Amino acid sequence: MEAHNGKCIIRYILHHKLRRAVWNQSVNLAVKGDTLVNTIYCGSAESQERRLWALGAELAKGSSFNINQNQQIVVIKSPYDEEISTWNTKLNQTYIPYGRQGRIGQQRQAVEDSNAGSNTVMRSASKASEYYDNSSWDLLDALENGTVKLEAISDDNLPEIMRGMTLTEKRAYVAGKKTEREAIKKTIRDLSEKRTAYIEQQRQSSTNRGENTLDRVIIQSLRQQLAAKGFKLQ
Repeated sequence: MEAHNGKCIIRYILHHKLRRAVWNQSVNLAVKGDTLVNTIYCGSAESQERRLWALGAELAKGSSFNINQNQQIVVIKSPYDEEISTWNTKLNQTYIPYGRQGRIGQQRQAVEDSNAGSNTVMRSASKASEYYDNSSWDLLDALENGTVKLEAISDDNLPEIMRGMTLTEKRAYVAGKKTEREAIKKTIRDLSEKRTAYIEQQRQSSTNRGENTLDRVIIQSLRQQLAAKGFKLQ
């Protein structure tokens, strides 16, 4: 990895594999080439092997990191998760299955929601975006995309609630579902923005508490090393 500052070039090596047979040679070559070596040891901080990794970084004027690979990744929950899930359920009720794929598509949507597990909230946010399209089985999306025309669809290919309606009634029903869906999507998007801000705040708090994650220790070290070489970071 290289960083440029005018005529100055800073080179970094991040060692995640440091075999005893080659580490000394690698470090010596790095020092001769004015390259910093940062080492990452995944394991117990009390391990004797960790000292080898630290020594390699010291000789090359770099930094040594210790990461606990057994540390459980915590999924951050927010006060908005339950509400987003509730609105997602309401969003599903705005879909109008039509044709041969209608029932299949609606069932697949429900299964995918169920399979999302801890990612249900993220899936809800995705469904509220403009890129989520189900025109192959949802009448509202199909009409929006010009895939079908309402007057050309027989009652047999419509959900039971729409059968027997006049064309005017069908249009009014579809328009009502469209208005309802747009309002629900906006609500989910607004809640998702608040959720993102909350989670970012919690992650920042975790960083301030000094909890070591791989990305945190690397970024922190590189910032210090770049600053020492005269780089101004923004």
